[in-house]
Amino acid sequence: MQAFCQDHFLAGLPRYVLVQVANWALPAECFPNVATMVKKKGGKLVLGWHLWEIPGLLLEAEYHCVWEKPSGILVDITPQRPGYEEERILFVPRRKDRLGKNPPDNIRRPLSNDEDIALMCNLKEQYVKLSAQGEPEGTPGHYRLPIDVARRIEVIMAEHQTVMARLTERYPDRFKA
Repeated sequence: MQAFCQDHFLAGLPRYVLVQVANWALPAECFPNVATMVKKKGGKLVLGWHLWEIPGLLLEAEYHCVWEKPSGILVDITPQRPGYEEERILFVPRRKDRLGKNPPDNIRRPLSNDEDIALMCNLKEQYVKLSAQGEPEGTPGHYRLPIDVARRIEVIMAEHQTVMARLTERYPDRFKA
């Protein structure tokens, strides 16, 4: 994991951060969640990467932020997706400390020669690039897209579901249905 961080110019060494979900926080909305917590209780928003591994198959770094309490302790207050809840996350701070208009895509490194792992990574990358063509539409995570782009995303999502079904069948102990 340390070499993965160095290869991708992530700042510092990964460290574990406790998860203490705020009861009002929205799932997968770390940036507004932490900004709200800073307004409510002080402290700082710390940008970085949430790291995880699907053993033997994939390393992934997801752009993320956590709350630094006024005491200096880092805490992840954002709920995880159902089935992926953790008591702590592996986190590495980002070198820059300002959030741009569009957060960077996840960094993915396949650890196996499984073609479906590479295809999954490619499909996720295509989805992010196409989604960036949309305009935010009120609800977090919702975008207004040109119809041709929306259709291409639908095809990508369908193919992603097929790939994930194969991976879940092939590696039931490593992928959640």
